[in-house]
Amino acid sequence: MTKRETGVYFFVNDAKEEAKTKELRPSSFEEFITWYLEREGRKKGEPTPIFETFEAKYKEFLKHHDGKLFPDSRKAATDNWRIVELDTREEVESLICLANAWTRGAALLVNETQPNRRLLRTYVKRAKETDYFNPKNPDGHWRHLCYLQQFREQPFSLSGNNRVVIRTPIPDEFDNNPQGWYYLHDGIGRLLPYMYTVFFESNPFAPIEAFLAEEGNKV
Repeated sequence: MTKRETGVYFFVNDAKEEAKTKELRPSSFEEFITWYLEREGRKKGEPTPIFETFEAKYKEFLKHHDGKLFPDSRKAATDNWRIVELDTREEVESLICLANAWTRGAALLVNETQPNRRLLRTYVKRAKETDYFNPKNPDGHWRHLCYLQQFREQPFSLSGNNRVVIRTPIPDEFDNNPQGWYYLHDGIGRLLPYMYTVFFESNPFAPIEAFLAEEGNKV
């Protein structure tokens, strides 16, 4: 498998390094929509939905999963979609995470005007400081705790049905997170507990598979 330049940078011990992703194969916006609907169906124990057209599939996505819309969903269909492998801790730690009522309420995101407060590594460290994964913590999410127990007892691969989704960050996501890399569009519920076990419980890091939606011309 060959590596392709991304034109994006992340930092290792404050040293700027050019980000590279290991491309596994080409992908598409439609494959992402299909994958997401099927994944949500499995989580609910529902049969895989069948749609005659992409338009019907996309309408279902908009109806039930509008929280996973891209900043410009019309343009997302023209982005360069690939399945890639994140094969270093630094790549994963440098992903930019969401800022919303949950991350603020759980104190994963604090002092957000300061730089790099939305990086995954910052959220993981905050999870330790706030005892986020304590079952008695009212701010913790039960599904995240379930994932944590799975990674402790029967680790599973973050690939295929369990891959994550990353994309090119928009300016306001990147501006306050200059050491960031790509934006983690879907998968924080899996990556937060996984990286917690890597940071604090000696769980060895293993490569992570991701959809990558990258701005620019298709290749």
